[in-house]
Amino acid sequence: MTQKVPFTHQSVIITIFISLVTLGLYIPLWFITYRTALNSLQAQKQLPITGPVVTLVLLGTWHLFNFLSFFTDFTGDNESLNNIYDSIYFISFIAGIIWSIILSFQVQRMLSSYTQTQKYAVGYVGLFTFLFNIFYLQFKVNQLIRYEENQVWDIDSIGQHLKNN
Repeated sequence: MTQKVPFTHQSVIITIFISLVTLGLYIPLWFITYRTALNSLQAQKQLPITGPVVTLVLLGTWHLFNFLSFFTDFTGDNESLNNIYDSIYFISFIAGIIWSIILSFQVQRMLSSYTQTQKYAVGYVGLFTFLFNIFYLQFKVNQLIRYEENQVWDIDSIGQHLKNN
């Protein structure tokens, strides 16, 4: 029997909204949430927990030092301390974005490998993965769910299904 994707449908608009409300912290949480489902798709490629956790820590650090930088600007405290906060803020933001892009491409490869194994006609665009990150991946997950729900069985796939069972 054909394996079904173990994901639940979530609107891309909802994903964008949650990301905005959480100030970007939902991005690594999306990877953590879908990690088990992604890892169940295949045995060769796994998404370890360390990548999403590192991204969460980096983006959390970004938020913390953004707040500290704003607070020191507001109170007029030491300028050199504010420069240190700004540097940490900038470095953690860039590193968090880079990690989330790397994770996005890992997930894209996992989904692409799954669709190729299942012989699904679902394509992936690397530029969209780079630009839209989890929003594009959520769109592709939703597309996979719809594809499997509405999959049209042709005579060859029915014969192959009967032969396998």
